[in-house]
Amino acid sequence: MILNLGPPANSRLADNKRPDVFELERGNRQSIGRAAGHAVIQVKRISPFYFPNQKARLMKRIAIMIDGGHLRESVDSQYKFNVDFIEEVALKMVETEEELLRVLFYDCDPYRGNIQLPVSGKMMKFDQPGWLDALASKELFAVRRGVLKFRGFKLKGSHKKFASLSEDDLKPDLLQKGVDMRLGIDIANFSITKAVERIILVSRDTDCVPAMKYCRIAGIQVYLAQFPGQLPVPELSHHADGYRKIPLSDITKKFKAKSRSTRQGGR
Repeated sequence: MILNLGPPANSRLADNKRPDVFELERGNRQSIGRAAGHAVIQVKRISPFYFPNQKARLMKRIAIMIDGGHLRESVDSQYKFNVDFIEEVALKMVETEEELLRVLFYDCDPYRGNIQLPVSGKMMKFDQPGWLDALASKELFAVRRGVLKFRGFKLKGSHKKFASLSEDDLKPDLLQKGVDMRLGIDIANFSITKAVERIILVSRDTDCVPAMKYCRIAGIQVYLAQFPGQLPVPELSHHADGYRKIPLSDITKKFKAKSRSTRQGGR
């Protein structure tokens, strides 16, 4: 509600304003006495540059987008790769001046189905328990699922003569499908909605380049996550605003052990 009380005695007219709109003298509080029939009011001076949520306005809202296959390959030889480890890695990437909107994790459920072994001809059933539902239930996490395709078998090690091959020499050849597309679509959505001001991208896939360019044109910063000892990918570096180092040395020691609890084939 706006009250036009007219200019009281202890106020001055503001420059370039209508005569009936006045600006109070400086001070924490000004008491305007009753004069010429005006009501008594008390005004608290507020700086024009102050906002009640000023601290929040200075925080950059971010989204962390994780290519699950890339993260698994980068750390699985050193750490237990499970949902708690993924959560801790993501939260360690958030800096003090940043507000985390969401962590988006892109991966596939383990392959399920019956396939025929190439040497013995026996049928093998793949039915590993999924773990992405547990990750999706974590606070501020969302999971984008692709599809894992079976493409046959490939040799585990060096080439051998076919006469001496056994089932132990072979492993399923699995390929992720749809993960990169979903990641690119989410980057484009952030560019349109402006829900975040900065994206931390955990991926080394150059298929992300068009989405990264579109995102930066829209005014959103893109940072690439970097693991210790990992060299940058030039094609991605040219379209990023910087790097965010993943502090694996700060990760809780309880994760430091070899484990394949959530490992699956396919990239």
